[in-house]
Parts: sequence; C-alpha cells; structure tokens
Amino acid sequence: MLGGDFNIVQRGINEEAYQETRAWSTSLASENQRDTHAMGRIDHLFFRLDEGWTAMTERLDNRFGSDHYPVLGRFSYKSGTP
Repeated sequence: MLGGDFNIVQRGINEEAYQETRAWSTSLASENQRDTHAMGRIDHLFFRLDEGWTAMTERLDNRFGSDHYPVLGRFSYKSGTP
C-alpha cells in the first residue's frame, strides 16, 4: 500500500508520477473520487496486494481538524481463492 498527499494540482491525473503509481496499483476494486482538499483530489491510496485480495477507498466526511479529508482504505479477501 502507498498513500499520501500527491499535490497533483497543476497537471492533475496527467502527472507522470501519478500515472506510474496508478499503473503499479493493481488491486483497487473501487475508489471514492470526491475531493480531499480545497485544491481538489490530491490525497490517494494505492494498493498492490497478493492474489485474492482487493481494496477500496472512501473519503471520510470529518476532517478531524486538518485541511484535508482523510482517505480510508479497506481490504477484502475473496473466499475460495488459492
């Protein structure tokens, strides 16, 4: 798992580092697309998990005193996978 504030404001999802990290992340089943900061969606979680595992993200609604909304990652295992 890799996560952080990627500050991809100017080039957004076209930023090369973001594109490479997104390609590395092969286990994300669903991703919440809501903004995580006033500048947009700059906080991300990426996952590369063993076979049978998937992950999803959810942006929480409480900032807990920060200027960013936290991103929660959830893991799940598909029963019956070798």
